[in-house]
Amino acid sequence: MTKKFNIKVSAGILTLLLTLGASNAITPALAESFADEENTSSTRYLSDDFEFLLEISALPELDDHWSKELFVWAMNYQIVHGYSNGSYQPDRPVSEAELLKMLFKLLGAALPGSTGPNWEEGPYRMAKHNNLPAKGIERPSEKFKAVNRQTAAEIVAGITGVNYSGENAIRYLVGNQLIPVELDPSLETFDGEASLTRAEALAWLRVLSLKGYMNIGFRPQEPSNPSLLHESPQLTPIQNTEYFSYIPVTTEDLYVYDKNNSSQASIKLGMNKTEVDSRFSLTDEEQDIFDNFNYSNLKVGFDKNGLVNRWNVYDHEDGNPHPLVTSRGIQPGKSTLSDVIKKYGTGGYSGNDILEYVFEIDPKGVLQPVTDRRFTRHNTDGYILSFIIDRETKVVWYASVMTYKYAYYDFYDSF
Repeated sequence: MTKKFNIKVSAGILTLLLTLGASNAITPALAESFADEENTSSTRYLSDDFEFLLEISALPELDDHWSKELFVWAMNYQIVHGYSNGSYQPDRPVSEAELLKMLFKLLGAALPGSTGPNWEEGPYRMAKHNNLPAKGIERPSEKFKAVNRQTAAEIVAGITGVNYSGENAIRYLVGNQLIPVELDPSLETFDGEASLTRAEALAWLRVLSLKGYMNIGFRPQEPSNPSLLHESPQLTPIQNTEYFSYIPVTTEDLYVYDKNNSSQASIKLGMNKTEVDSRFSLTDEEQDIFDNFNYSNLKVGFDKNGLVNRWNVYDHEDGNPHPLVTSRGIQPGKSTLSDVIKKYGTGGYSGNDILEYVFEIDPKGVLQPVTDRRFTRHNTDGYILSFIIDRETKVVWYASVMTYKYAYYDFYDSF
């Protein structure tokens, strides 16, 4: 079976895609633009990234706003667009048309931005096609009015493939943690008549994304069974920082381990080929077109000195989990999106089926996460840890690590 996935491209994922032989490979011109980007003399990590990003993006209105990171994410992935005057207005009530556009963009729909004429027509056609309870379908005057939280809840519930309305829609979302509960901790505190701000709408979307929703669901014609709902949902709040968290890693966390013997790494970055050959058997087709060596349970690449600079393991679809795991127990064919997020943090997940964690080595030798890929230094002192998730099952089917030097330089030199 051929795996299918949609992505937002970075240099590491581009390398990963081409290595897999994906049909939607990136053009050589785009590949060259990644490879030729100049090194920069300054280095920024963690929270500095967002301050600098806001500085160069000229968005002072977001400087001290609680939703700053959400807008950075949404702008990066074109989920939200600014207004014609260049503002983003996080506290402005979101209109029904804007909410629909954000939702569909999050879930991969090809829609234009909100700057052209009649941009709302596409979102409303999709809403009608998927039977979503948007008021503007029947009453056009409602399209650009502030959507209330009750209607927003019914639309979001509908896009997940259920048909709940009124209090049941709220109970469904809160009970299944599909909206941020620090904003709406219980059924009793949910004010359905109040408006939803643009910032709050993005928080709803981020939580929906972290729950693994990647496809636009069809809302059934008949109401869903209310007996499946939580009677009185009361949940532990998700803190804002968890929308984009990073769990510290060491170099050892980038190695491959045997599931049944995790005391010693099976593959280490920098390991020589002779040692790898002694541990794994080469297949009949020893190398692929990207000079990765095909071993029995994984692919391994080596630099010009014969030292490991990349590896990948993937689900063979034989019904059995892969025998190799990461240091934190992520196992292709068994582990899920939720497992990866728990072990490595939410920051590497932009949405859809790709997780990409980028780390650079600071002057003290500590691996620091790069919180926005525009801040990668493109030098040799970094690593990219990637996972691909099956869109339907949410199970990991691919895991890889590669060095910066390979991802940004050596890979392109092979063409």
